[in-house]
Amino acid sequence: MPNWCAGSLRIRGPVENLKKFITEGLNAYKWECIQMKEVKLERSKWLETGEDGLGEWFCFKANSLYIEGTNSAFIKTNRNNSQFHYWGDVEDSNNTIIFDFQQAWNIREEEWVELSCKYGINFRLYGFECGGEFCREVEVLDGKLTIDKTIRYNDWDWECPMPMMGG
Repeated sequence: MPNWCAGSLRIRGPVENLKKFITEGLNAYKWECIQMKEVKLERSKWLETGEDGLGEWFCFKANSLYIEGTNSAFIKTNRNNSQFHYWGDVEDSNNTIIFDFQQAWNIREEEWVELSCKYGINFRLYGFECGGEFCREVEVLDGKLTIDKTIRYNDWDWECPMPMMGG
């Protein structure tokens, strides 16, 4: 069982690119006890979409979504971030979605660079790993790694802003 580097994931880009990432880059799985394996769920089982007076919306019906192309990175959904709208300029590259996320052991920056290139979106991640007592800050803009920091504290419990997160 891995330790988790947990924190926030910000995704920014044009609406069409964000929609492509949501519909192609995320998936939900469930454990099949009889078959002893994970089975990918049909998209209609975990993603609902629609339009209303505010614009187009997405609603996640799963607690956790795997980010395809990563080694065990997940978006954690809850009441606060399970539904969101797109509004404003559809071509605006500053449309931003913020999620809780976790990735096994550490944030692997090379995976996020590849996802940025594939979907034409930017990522900013900040993760806490209380077991290893480190934080990670990663930013990928236009497929290029612009921030890659590992932060350690002399006194983890006192100096770290979220010392109980991750691990």
